[in-house]
Amino acid sequence: MESYPFLTKIIQFFRLLRWPNLLVVAITQLLIKFFVIDYFYSITGAQSPLPVLVFAMLSLATIMIAAGGYVINDYFDTETDRINKPDKLFVGNAFSRQQVVFIYLMLSIAALLAGAYVSFAVSSFRFALVFPAVNMMLWLYSAKYKREVLSGNLLVAALSALVILMVWLAEFFMLKSNPAFFVEAQPVLRSIFIFTLAYSGFAFFVSLVREIVKDIEDADGDLAEGCKTFVIAFGVAASKRLIIVLLMLILLLIAVAIYFLITFSFVITGIWLGIFTFLPVVYLFFKVKSASAKPDYSRISMLLKLLMIFGVLSMLTLSY
Repeated sequence: MESYPFLTKIIQFFRLLRWPNLLVVAITQLLIKFFVIDYFYSITGAQSPLPVLVFAMLSLATIMIAAGGYVINDYFDTETDRINKPDKLFVGNAFSRQQVVFIYLMLSIAALLAGAYVSFAVSSFRFALVFPAVNMMLWLYSAKYKREVLSGNLLVAALSALVILMVWLAEFFMLKSNPAFFVEAQPVLRSIFIFTLAYSGFAFFVSLVREIVKDIEDADGDLAEGCKTFVIAFGVAASKRLIIVLLMLILLLIAVAIYFLITFSFVITGIWLGIFTFLPVVYLFFKVKSASAKPDYSRISMLLKLLMIFGVLSMLTLSY
């Protein structure tokens, strides 16, 4: 790659943006739109009033905001990353600090323009406020909240849930501006809301657990920089207890979801969740209890990411 500096720079650029995570964001929104919301519309014979172009712009805005969040987080985390993950340090190596700020600004402007287009299309000024608000929250997370006890963890978890909720919000505002569509879709709106809320809740709790695990993994660098994360304030043992409690809550929620899915004839989805989410959470429960070194928490973090992906992929099974 050293013979092709431009190609190397492009690869480093996409690594800076965390392109695999952005791909997961895009797939998540695509699945909630076409395999949950549109599926329930089809039961009544209704069609989504949200045009494909508007949905594409919504997804683009979400991806750009998320990418900007990763970039600005690297900007503020330069010193901690020198300790925690020196092999993945982009700021000051692949890109100067000025270049990183420029990339962040371009991504933010593109996201806000795409968000403004979506808001105009769904006829909601209030929806337009969501995009700059999320952008600002990601900045505050990187600059301040991630260094405080649970504040940053809860914020990231909430934003993970918002990735799913954003699609339903856009759909809902579009329905409100089209009364005929609203009346036609009325019989399934409750089901759409419940499923959207359930997947958002799953994303929230899994993201929250993963953020706490990552704090344990990054404790050395965070401590050197004077951060006051939960693990630094209360210790690894207390952090593990909190993770175990949250995993037990996730198990309970998945069990309830499986029960209702099977009761209401979504048997395939219930079986999927049982195999690909419930059993892995049981496995994670024991992995967390036995974890003692940084590589252990790195593996747990990766398993949690896979858990999120398989939970999202269960949307594919609803129509069966």
